[in-house]
Amino acid sequence: MERALYDPQRGYYSRRIQDIGRRGDFATAATLDGGLASGIAHWLRECAAEVPGIRHVVEIGPGSGELMQAVRRQLGLWRRLRWTFHLVEKSTPLRQAQQARLGAAKLRWHDSVEQALAAAQGRAWIFHNELLDAFPCDRYELSEDGWREVWVRHRAGRVIGEELRKSETPPSDASALTTGWARPGQRVEVHASVQRWLAGWAPYWQAGRMLSIDYGDEFPALYQRRPRGTVRGYVIHQRNEGAAIYESPGRQDLTADVNATDYRRWAAQLGWREVAFCSQAAWLCARGLGSSPMADAEGAGAAFWVADHAAAAR
Repeated sequence: MERALYDPQRGYYSRRIQDIGRRGDFATAATLDGGLASGIAHWLRECAAEVPGIRHVVEIGPGSGELMQAVRRQLGLWRRLRWTFHLVEKSTPLRQAQQARLGAAKLRWHDSVEQALAAAQGRAWIFHNELLDAFPCDRYELSEDGWREVWVRHRAGRVIGEELRKSETPPSDASALTTGWARPGQRVEVHASVQRWLAGWAPYWQAGRMLSIDYGDEFPALYQRRPRGTVRGYVIHQRNEGAAIYESPGRQDLTADVNATDYRRWAAQLGWREVAFCSQAAWLCARGLGSSPMADAEGAGAAFWVADHAAAAR
């Protein structure tokens, strides 16, 4: 999954992706409705009212740049002039699309969160939307004798099947790998790459808050009616599952729902204070944006979770 998405020469995000939305392979909440941008702008004003001295905003994984463009517009001219906006993007095609859309005034691009935080002297408001689902995940299946890791067999560069192996170093704290809740055949995902990523840049974040928005759920609700897990691929808005996710590596987006239970625990382990956790619908409604389609408690608003964390006191 890491190679299919991020290989420098053949990875989907490195070379294949050109756009997000109607003209791309998939859409995000930011490309479908302006309510999310209004909510994030409202959140940034809340943060700034509490700590006026922070004037750096970091978006991680800005996609097409549409969300950052809308957020800056909602913030107004005064904040656009006084604040510096940072975009963390390692995909060359997406960075080019963002620069074409946004221009360069008061905007700075970085390859990593560490670089962005160094430029902000560790003090920043951070947000990311539908980022974590694009991190590589490990897949496991419950067998009669416990959880087994899903491996792929390949020949001449083509996947020819799967096999289950006993993992030599299974995650000790992954909620989905607990016992007693699933039947044999159940598949789950563990985003250990997200945990490593957070731990890598957390020491550079000195002050501020971070808004994390993604689709998924807490455990075990995440896997209700999903006996084969949540991994899928997208090509021109066509959803691929099962064996189809192995077809044409590097030419389709791959994604998996994010386990919010694990994410919240990892944040707590880093010393971050949880300010809020709720559905996207509840989060938008609390800011007077209940009319947005993204606030639909029976649709997209319930499919996404929002976590708001404050940096550890240093």
